[in-house]
Amino acid sequence: MKKTFNGNIYLIGFMGSGKSTIAPKVSQKMNRAFFDSDLWIENKTGKSISQIFKDEGEESFRETEKECLKMVSQMEQMVVAIGGGAIMFSENWINLKKSGITIYLKCALETLWERIQNSETRPLLPKNKNERYQEIQNLLTTRARFYERADIIFPCEEGDLQSKIADQLIERIRKFI
Repeated sequence: MKKTFNGNIYLIGFMGSGKSTIAPKVSQKMNRAFFDSDLWIENKTGKSISQIFKDEGEESFRETEKECLKMVSQMEQMVVAIGGGAIMFSENWINLKKSGITIYLKCALETLWERIQNSETRPLLPKNKNERYQEIQNLLTTRARFYERADIIFPCEEGDLQSKIADQLIERIRKFI
């Protein structure tokens, strides 16, 4: 009989990969609490992520994000959706790895583009569509090596049903732990 896994389950990946959509489904099916780092930051600051970037800059956002991840890494049995850029900072990565397992929701560039090309809430993306596509490609290329460090790499593509993804992901988690 396997012992109970009390660590957290962290979903990482690029913006639009489905972290904030899939994590609540996984948490419900696994009877664990759900935590979204971006929502926590918005509640703590009283501002949207875009507004934080505009008013205070990315560095301020990243400091608050670091505080958030340090706090959640001291909790147990959570399913956590992590902001797309958080894993690029070693302190965050260390906190995630010591307190749970990391799962990279991996999507192709084209899938991400379909999901976020018209989003108005992505502060790192330019408004111009041609520039936006190029920036998504650049950010994804830069971050991929960090995402690939995850304990589980889980492919997610356009058209996959969220409940099906959650069930398949839970199966992979149970095999891993």
